[in-house]
Amino acid sequence: MGRISTFRSYQIMLLFAAALAVVAFYYFGSEKQNFSSTTKRIKETQASHNTNRDDADLSVDIRSGHPESRMGIGDDLEGKPSRFHALMMFTKVDRSLSLQEKFQVAMRSMAKHGRFLEDEMLVLHYVSDAGSQELGKKMLPELLLDATFKYE
Repeated sequence: MGRISTFRSYQIMLLFAAALAVVAFYYFGSEKQNFSSTTKRIKETQASHNTNRDDADLSVDIRSGHPESRMGIGDDLEGKPSRFHALMMFTKVDRSLSLQEKFQVAMRSMAKHGRFLEDEMLVLHYVSDAGSQELGKKMLPELLLDATFKYE
């Protein structure tokens, strides 16, 4: 009989300790913050850090700039066009109609809205597989017909 009462007292003590742990967890763990408020605080902190960085202003119109400031430092560039390089992944486009449409939209938009000075040239680099390379060679010249800039 003594063993049974000892066993029951252990059960009661274990139940009491578990209840105390749950109460302590909720009491000490709730600092009037929940998942939503913590996420909001993190986003606000990141937003304030992003506004403090010295990011480039990409909204500046390049036509109003001074050409001499865009030429570079070296004197050996005199008379040679400045080259701006763009790298595109062009793989599996021959198998995907949606990728072909996205490529057409991107190239037409670049041809329509791309602005370069007379002495500047856009150099396009494509990483592609064999099938996509053939398709790109066919599509690219007709997509860049309306381009107002020099390109390679």
